[in-house]
Amino acid sequence: MVLGRKTALWLTASCAVVSAATSTFADGYRGRAQDAPPPFSWTGLYIGGNAGYAWARSEHCEGANVHCSGGAPSFPEADPSGVFGGLTLGYNYQTRIFVIGIEGDYNFARLKDTTPSTATFGCAGGCTTELGNFGTVRARFGYAYGTSLTYFTAGVAFTEWRGKIGNPVVLQAGSSTETSVVIGGGLEYAFLPRLSAKIEYLHIFEGATFVYAPTFCAVPGCQIKDEDVDLVRVGLNLRLN
Repeated sequence: MVLGRKTALWLTASCAVVSAATSTFADGYRGRAQDAPPPFSWTGLYIGGNAGYAWARSEHCEGANVHCSGGAPSFPEADPSGVFGGLTLGYNYQTRIFVIGIEGDYNFARLKDTTPSTATFGCAGGCTTELGNFGTVRARFGYAYGTSLTYFTAGVAFTEWRGKIGNPVVLQAGSSTETSVVIGGGLEYAFLPRLSAKIEYLHIFEGATFVYAPTFCAVPGCQIKDEDVDLVRVGLNLRLN
């Protein structure tokens, strides 16, 4: 009987210890679960800045032919290149591992190149093409793996172009803002909950042929055609949510 009572006491004590330990473990687990941060999400509004390098192509051409087609085989080519910087505004929405969004940017640039006359096109000392400020409005389609995002992007670009004839004395100049298609892709990495860095490549397709010197060349004047842009840039984005 004494042994039975001792056994019962040991069993009661053991149950009390196990119960207390289980309760403590459960309380600690609940505390850790409450303290754990929510999973990272790309959803939300963001603003940012970017800087990069762009290289462009253009061709100065005789206006006697429709859109400078045919005619002289050696039109002068001016290919401006250089650095630029800009601002970004966008919104992402993440569903599972997929991210869709819209992004707009405006970039400040003053890139130019001057080329001499060719055998069939006179530049009066030089034909100049300038790539000015440009902006894009694009959709983004991405795949997220944690805090990393790879994406494809496509949309519309608005690019300022300026042409000049004559160097060092400019005889005539004109400009045009061209609308064209832009495509590209990039990689973005969130190194803090609200901050991410990206690297991106874009190709801006050629805009319309435009007249920049109406009183030179044959009617309607000297023109610039085949103007397109490639660029690589890095950026820093701040999520506002």
